[in-house]
Amino acid sequence: MIEVRGTGKRALRDIILGVKDPRINIEFVPPNSSFVRAYQTGAEIATLHYKVGTIGITFSNCRVNRMTVTCRAGDIMRVTAEILGSNIAALASGCPWAGNEIETALHWIGTSVKVAPKSNPTVPVVNSKWHEWRYEIRNNIERLPYVDSKGTRSLELRHREVNGLLVWDFEDMAEFTEFVGSDAEDKFYLQILEGANYMLGSASGSLAQWGRLEAPHGPEDLILRRFPFTCIDIT
Repeated sequence: MIEVRGTGKRALRDIILGVKDPRINIEFVPPNSSFVRAYQTGAEIATLHYKVGTIGITFSNCRVNRMTVTCRAGDIMRVTAEILGSNIAALASGCPWAGNEIETALHWIGTSVKVAPKSNPTVPVVNSKWHEWRYEIRNNIERLPYVDSKGTRSLELRHREVNGLLVWDFEDMAEFTEFVGSDAEDKFYLQILEGANYMLGSASGSLAQWGRLEAPHGPEDLILRRFPFTCIDIT
């Protein structure tokens, strides 16, 4: 919506319809990582249906603009996504979904984290002491409009941003130092997997770099250490 303000007028002078911006924000518990792996890159989703009973709406030619995937030890994996659509219409007659609820969830033990120490940055090591992990992908989609119809001509993917956070315990200061390294600019490989499926990283890993880290002051500070990171890309 475009607000038009008039000189000398306290209220708005007019409200004009701008470019149509179909989008949906959803939070869901996936039964597996297939949707995440297929569409977190910004790959096109031909149709996305939202149905309640016999009515609903259909988003067409969609892309994930932002997706956050998170999991805590002892909990299930959760996904939040902002999805942009090129168009929206009444529920498509060919919608295959019958409205059945998902009865299974992907729990924490089905995921794993691997991080390479700075001393050997290309060899990721299984991290068995994590408390929480999460990562967010921003595809920074730009909506290009049809200027004559206020519709969408295309959803263009711009520079991708990949950020995340690991929370885990260290046995001693030597282990902490091994992963921090002496040079903050040294990049390393990082992987987050669901079973044998790579959600973040590939068989070799994803080049990453730690963000701002606070040095521990004592043994008790080695527990629940927060490690923010940035990746060059998803894989």
